[in-house]
Amino acid sequence: MASYSLTGYTPPAGVDSRQKVKEYQSRLGVTVDGIWGPKTQAAYEASTAQNKNAWSMPASIYGSYYDQALSLFSVPTVHVNAPSRAEIESDVAASLRPATDQAIEARRTQGEANMAELDADAASRGMGASTYVTSVKEREMASTERDVALLESNYAAALSERVASYLQYYANLELQAQMQNAQMQYNAQNAAASLASQWYAAYQSANAASSAASTVKRSTGGSAKDDTAYFSMTPSEYEDFVMRMGQEDRILLFSSDATRWKESREELYDALGSSGYASLKAKAMPRQSRVVGRTGIWPMGK
Repeated sequence: MASYSLTGYTPPAGVDSRQKVKEYQSRLGVTVDGIWGPKTQAAYEASTAQNKNAWSMPASIYGSYYDQALSLFSVPTVHVNAPSRAEIESDVAASLRPATDQAIEARRTQGEANMAELDADAASRGMGASTYVTSVKEREMASTERDVALLESNYAAALSERVASYLQYYANLELQAQMQNAQMQYNAQNAAASLASQWYAAYQSANAASSAASTVKRSTGGSAKDDTAYFSMTPSEYEDFVMRMGQEDRILLFSSDATRWKESREELYDALGSSGYASLKAKAMPRQSRVVGRTGIWPMGK
């Protein structure tokens, strides 16, 4: 079992990570958990079957809508500028070291003062060369160095503790940033999936109306212009639908000579009028692909 799929369930080709499974799940409208299992598989199979319906819509229709919708969302990214360990150590040392150095200097000064007092006391008693005095002074020197070593040890421990605390603090900030970025991306994907679903549903409805209208036209032998119920969309809805089509479809919309698309072209022309048709064509066609005349694909009947 892969880390992104359950045993017995295999994602489509190219869906080979938890993140890609999540993106696919967003498109399918199922729970986004990054695991390809029975529910995701069922939704995928239903989507595949739906894309092979009577309207013969390409399997990429919903995906193109999703990609287009996702591009509308500008997802911000939170970034933490965490300092390096060396930088943190330098800052903490600058805070702790002066007090430690001051304490060490004070202890050594006190040790020297104590030994000076011993020398003065021994001289007043006529004990300047006494081995006892020498022993006491050595013990005082050793005590001073032990205290200095303890101060250094305390400094090192405080430095280590402070650095570890700051490193943990920045690690927590980075984790929070990652979680927030993931949540914002997830929200954008959900919003894009919802918007794409609306466009897809509108596309299906339009094609359903087109299919039914075309059937009526063929059965009666009449013209689209003779059937007042033939126009199921307003001019603005026609324009909106055309602008949501992929670039390749829009090129075909205004350049194909296929019979069924010539009829669709007539529908578009009759719905928008000559000026509206020309204006829409100018907006929808890539500059290098614009042609003269009313030719192209219009994937719906009147």
